Amino acid sequence: MKWNPGNYVRADIQGFGSLQQARFDSYSAAFREPLIKGAVMLVNWGVVENGGAGRYDFSVIDRELEFVRSKGRRLILEVWWHSFASNDVPAVPQQSDFRYLPDYVISGGGAAPSAVYGYMARIHDPKWMDRLIALFQELGRRYNGDPAVEQIITVGASLQR
Repeated sequence: MKWNPGNYVRADIQGFGSLQQARFDSYSAAFREPLIKGAVMLVNWGVVENGGAGRYDFSVIDRELEFVRSKGRRLILEVWWHSFASNDVPAVPQQSDFRYLPDYVISGGGAAPSAVYGYMARIHDPKWMDRLIALFQELGRRYNGDPAVEQIITVGASLQR
């Protein structure tokens, strides 16, 4: 039998903290359908690692997870390290909702325009890839034993210009 976690809903495209209540409302409506097993939450790297290298804030994820768990559902975390907002790498400090990448990555030269649109982490540079790996390790430590976390995934992005 193939592994299939079921059907999941993504309530918005960016997972901004300011839109969390709107996501909760969407989840509540979607969860009326028994085939929906849970939610996909987009997690921007810069929202989680927002206090400097190795300083993590899981509060937005934890609130999302608790809401989904309270409805008897599961959560998939989709980690992004790419922005489609603008080709311009932003100045730091960034606004809280728009932290696609951590401030220290941007100020350290770890961001560049992508080949399509937006900007992204320079993960071809081991310095920045190692930081992204550290994020995934920390997410794994925190959520691996939680049965309400279905999986942690990432998406690819186009090469830099």
